[in-house]
Amino acid sequence: MPANVTELPRSGRHIQNVPSEDLSVVAARAARSSRRLFGAGIAVSLVWLGLSVWYIQAYLGWAFFGAMLPHEVAAVAAGVAVPLAFLWLILVFVRPNRELQHHTETLRRHLDLLTYPDGGGFVARTDRCVEPRQ
Repeated sequence: MPANVTELPRSGRHIQNVPSEDLSVVAARAARSSRRLFGAGIAVSLVWLGLSVWYIQAYLGWAFFGAMLPHEVAAVAAGVAVPLAFLWLILVFVRPNRELQHHTETLRRHLDLLTYPDGGGFVARTDRCVEPRQ
């Protein structure tokens, strides 16, 4: 009977270097990375706000705000807020990319399991083939 078994060719995806990490480990690493990223964003934001308050206090003085025109107050507020907005825009853009990479890896692994569930090659039996009648 082994003579009647033909091994089917594989697509070559089983040769790829698949990390041996468990999906829960990958998910935990992605969550940790996300927390670190946003923790750094909060820290940088607090440092920026602290430096802005220090600069206003040291060089302008809080009493000076009462003498400023509305467009000057808006310019100071924009000078404080725009760098923070730019920072958070970048952080919000980076996070979905990392999550997308994690989900893509998860789906690729599930596809590999569905395509080649046992890790071995599939075989086709040829002993059930009937030759055509003449």
